[in-house]
Amino acid sequence: MKISSKVLRSLTAILFLLLTAAGLLWHTGWGTLSSFGWKDIALICPLGAIEVMLAEKTFIPQAFFGLAAVFLICTIFGRIFCGWVCPVPLLKRLFRKRDEVRIDEQKTREAPGAPHEEKTEGSAAVPLACAQSSPANCAMEAEPACSACASVRKAHAETEKSSRSSGARNAGPLAVLAGALASSAVFGFPVFCLICPVGLTFALLIALWRLFEVNDLSWSIAIFAGFLFLEIFVLRRWCGNFCPLGALMTLLSRFNRTLRPTVSRACLRASKGLNCRVCATACPEGIRLTEPDGGSSHAHCTKCRRCAESCPEGAITFPLIPGKVELSDAQNPRSQRRTGAALELEKRRTTFLPAVGTLTLSEMREQSARCIECGACVRACPQHPDIPAWMALLREERVRDAALLMLEKGRLPEICGRVCPSERLCESACPVAGGAVPIASLERAAVERVLARGWEPKRPWKNFRKSVAVIGAGPAGLAAADILAQAGLRVVVCDREPAAGGLLTFGIPAFKLEKELVLRRRRMLSRMGVEFRFGTEVGRDASAAKLLEEADALFIASGAEKPVSPGIPGEEAKGVEQAKTYLAASAFRMLPKEIQKHAKAPRASAEVRGKRVVVIGSGDTAMDCLRAAIREGAASALAIARKPETQIRAIPSEVLAAREEGAKLLFEAIPQRICTDDSGSVEALEIRHAPSGEIRKIPADLILLACGFRTEPHPWISALGVRFTDKGRIEAENTRTNVPGIYAGGDAVRGAALAAEAVADGRTAAEASLSDLGLREELHHAR
Repeated sequence: MKISSKVLRSLTAILFLLLTAAGLLWHTGWGTLSSFGWKDIALICPLGAIEVMLAEKTFIPQAFFGLAAVFLICTIFGRIFCGWVCPVPLLKRLFRKRDEVRIDEQKTREAPGAPHEEKTEGSAAVPLACAQSSPANCAMEAEPACSACASVRKAHAETEKSSRSSGARNAGPLAVLAGALASSAVFGFPVFCLICPVGLTFALLIALWRLFEVNDLSWSIAIFAGFLFLEIFVLRRWCGNFCPLGALMTLLSRFNRTLRPTVSRACLRASKGLNCRVCATACPEGIRLTEPDGGSSHAHCTKCRRCAESCPEGAITFPLIPGKVELSDAQNPRSQRRTGAALELEKRRTTFLPAVGTLTLSEMREQSARCIECGACVRACPQHPDIPAWMALLREERVRDAALLMLEKGRLPEICGRVCPSERLCESACPVAGGAVPIASLERAAVERVLARGWEPKRPWKNFRKSVAVIGAGPAGLAAADILAQAGLRVVVCDREPAAGGLLTFGIPAFKLEKELVLRRRRMLSRMGVEFRFGTEVGRDASAAKLLEEADALFIASGAEKPVSPGIPGEEAKGVEQAKTYLAASAFRMLPKEIQKHAKAPRASAEVRGKRVVVIGSGDTAMDCLRAAIREGAASALAIARKPETQIRAIPSEVLAAREEGAKLLFEAIPQRICTDDSGSVEALEIRHAPSGEIRKIPADLILLACGFRTEPHPWISALGVRFTDKGRIEAENTRTNVPGIYAGGDAVRGAALAAEAVADGRTAAEASLSDLGLREELHHAR
């Protein structure tokens, strides 16, 4: 059985403490610490030895030989004491305070919307276009090989600047070291020994021993324990920011040239020119092994081997304990993409249960470990979340910490992780061999674990006596309401539907997005103080001007729900319906009874069972119609697509799922007219096969029009003075309209777009309104 280095490090530190305890128990040799004076105890520590000599202002042979031994150890092994013997990391793990991963220092992704070729702090990012066009690692060459890498020189220059700033941060322990030595010379006493966590640990051990040995109860126990708690759990990064003992060993370790981690050059070539950041994020010292060794970075290495255990390809090796370099997908199973297991086919065809299961904990750890933290996914997502930070936490099985990052204010990860076309967004940018890291599956699994245990956002502790009205309870409206409510504002959300979610609830089938998830999010917002007014259509049941008069700001997220007509003869025939009408009626039947009882049902759609269903359209809505019709007992389900299969808008995985469940698709077919019988009911759809020109009729009992949606300029919006574009969309810049205090986002501004884009707009609108209301500083502190 393979034992991780974390366990080995803990066992080594425990063994060291046990040896000390055994020395106290049996008073053997060096172990008689209870009878030592401070000079003798200090001489055990190399820093203490120097302090003693400075305090005594004389040369002490015992201290000199001790320093020589420590210098020899650091020359051979480096800072191995900090990683394997020091009790501070052990204490953190015992109290569930895991070793700090420098995620905040590694959160160096580009600003939202930054192009791929711009640098990330501490690295020279290579354009994704270059990475995909050439396997050569352009960033490693002295001269970039292609025009797309023209900015790499500038990025390298900024990397050096970042390294210098990192060096400035590492100067803290050196300053403390200088202060400790100077104070010892001035006061004639090794001052640092009074506050050293290592010394405090052994002092506490000795004090406890004296309590049980001679019943010597003193305040020293409480004082030692209090200072130890303060330094480890309050000051947090004591080791990286303060510890002079570690600084001294780092200085001595500059001479270390053995037992250093090395990276396979084959692995660097396999990264296709993109920066693998895993080793730097996993390392408590933030060392990037892929950078040229400047001599000083490796001096900080504590030989903890976390980098080797985190490497997706096992390409980092240590002497004596080598890793196995596995760059072949066939050799390395964890380099293969895995998502949640799909529901059995027969159950998928007959039930609206989720079609895809969630990843297990071991699968989450395995798949997150494949991430190279290049940041390409961050730029591809409209919300620009710090996905590599999630992966670093999931790799360590810190699922709750990762989920809390995902559940940042205004994000709806339990929803976006299910409905976003990740194959076209974040996962499409992932360059990892063996298939993209399943970002959406990991997001779903991590967030659901936390939400299922009852996590909810904290209620706001401030009340700014300001309010914002939100029109539309879709993803944009829900995201904005989340941020505004947590910032301490009163939020009123109006929606004409009987439940929250917009198309999330009334346009996406339950097998893709369970309705309970949207209801749960609405309940969380209600408990934070958000007031929902369902069944309220602005312009008919409520006045927009009145809402604006009662509120300090107005956010319009009215969506784009007007169906696009294909413009073919016979659309008015009996048996022809809009996809939205059909999906809304199907979704309404899935809502809880208490909502159905107090709400007006959508217009009833035609019965599907036993009918031949033909869908005109080839996007995700068309796939939803096909799959829903099969579940409701349709005799057959066929989609008509004007474009070739390689050019349709539907996600490939959705097309595959529809086919597996029994749906059929006909490509490059142009609908000509809808044929009816003598009663005016649909009988067939006449199409023309584009490549051959052949005309044929497809029998049909029900035709669903899934040609997309568009916005329409509502009169009540115009009455507010808000301008529209020539396409009927609200004109807005960063969600601010031409009317001060009125914001707009989501489909009302973009046209029919993605849920992730709507959520991003909702977040932007909330930030903009808070800033304009003078509350941005409070929001910043609330985070």
